[in-house]
Amino acid sequence: MKKLIISLILGLALLPNTLVSAQSETITINVFKREDCKHCQEEKAFLEDLDGKRTDIELNFLDINEADNKKLWEQVAELEKISKVTPITTIGFNLIVGYDSAETTGKKIIEILDDEKTTNVSIEDF
Repeated sequence: MKKLIISLILGLALLPNTLVSAQSETITINVFKREDCKHCQEEKAFLEDLDGKRTDIELNFLDINEADNKKLWEQVAELEKISKVTPITTIGFNLIVGYDSAETTGKKIIEILDDEKTTNVSIEDF
């Protein structure tokens, strides 16, 4: 009985640390891009600036001129039934096609990141 009580006390003592680590998980932002795409470069600049302000994101830029990235980009476009354009961004299970400005698309990205339901998902699992 004493061992059970000690285990419960230790478990409760460690619970806050478990909750903190679950809340501090980073979310990966995957961006399919091209170097010659103006909107891709604008989104990249926005995200790099955002990355400097937040600790909860990880950026993953996927240049579609690389064969493996192009294959993933095509798969995402086909599965989601969207045009094969750039940039295409995934955040968790959220998909953003194109990039307009920090005030529009950037605002949407921040809303997705701030949504408690957004979880980290690899581009392969997307």
